[in-house]
Amino acid sequence: MAQVCAIGLLLGAAPAFSQTTSTTATSEDGQLTVTDTRTEVPTDLRPTRQLSLQSLRGRAAFGQPPELRIDGEAMRLAPGARIRDEQNLLVLSGQLVGRSLAINYTTDAYGLVKDVWLLRADELDRQWPRTREEATTWRFDPLQNTWIKP
Repeated sequence: MAQVCAIGLLLGAAPAFSQTTSTTATSEDGQLTVTDTRTEVPTDLRPTRQLSLQSLRGRAAFGQPPELRIDGEAMRLAPGARIRDEQNLLVLSGQLVGRSLAINYTTDAYGLVKDVWLLRADELDRQWPRTREEATTWRFDPLQNTWIKP
């Protein structure tokens, strides 16, 4: 198995670079070739996610689905709940069992957790309300994509 690493210039983002890693495997008889290519984009070039303004910040401890604890309070995931990872890809709740992660989340009319965003380091740096009371008194700044305390 051979590994080839290439570094290329991203269009419109000079001098930042992405790194592309390709792994190629060929069967012993030379018949089958499989190539796996992955490109990593530097964190400063990732687009800013638009988290819901109705979402709250919390720390979730994931139990057996649909159970979880957010800031120590027992809660449940709604049927069809969407959990998005740091790259904004959907994650199954079973993959998170036993993990404790910083999140933003929304709830439905029944108090079930409907949407969950697993937070990246840059998102953790932004202020975000942890309770409904904070959300009603704080002001959202769309240019900075953060909440401001009064």
